[in-house]
Amino acid sequence: MRFPMLSAAAILAASSVTASAQDWTGFYAGLSVSSHGSDLSQPGVPFDFSASGVSPGIFAGYSFLVGSNTILGGEISYDAYDQNFFPGFPLETGGMFQARARLGYAMGNAMPYAAIGAASARMNLIGSPTETETGWSVGLGLDYMVATDVSVRAEYTFTRFDDVLSPTYLPPGFDVTDQALSIGVAMHF
Repeated sequence: MRFPMLSAAAILAASSVTASAQDWTGFYAGLSVSSHGSDLSQPGVPFDFSASGVSPGIFAGYSFLVGSNTILGGEISYDAYDQNFFPGFPLETGGMFQARARLGYAMGNAMPYAAIGAASARMNLIGSPTETETGWSVGLGLDYMVATDVSVRAEYTFTRFDDVLSPTYLPPGFDVTDQALSIGVAMHF
């Protein structure tokens, strides 16, 4: 009986916060956890090699009001993303950094948003030097204000890296894609 009462109290406390569009502006920073599913495609091969895992991350950004409820901003993030396609293929990836633009729409405590930007990650063939590969990402998410200066988020992100380790170690056409589902919490300043 104790847990339902605690849950009800938490829901009441969260619902008592009423955020305005202005509350979504300014600097914010937070922590996240992501579940990744990555695929490596090769030219002329009808199947992909897959890898998956869970990783922690950090993010920070700044948002400002551009209309009565429209929020525009920029965000940087680092995810301790670490994938290994071995034994199928000797490719390792790790440490994904992203810089993105975000466009959201404030609806009280909720702010759905879309994001687009650049990504980079370290990659190497097992036993070879590590190189930094660049790609792009798009995402859809929802931020929800649970206290005056605290929000939680859920987000889906698709990231793509084309022609990885080419031409140094691999011929063109080896591509890595990553799909991530993330949850996070942020402080607003």
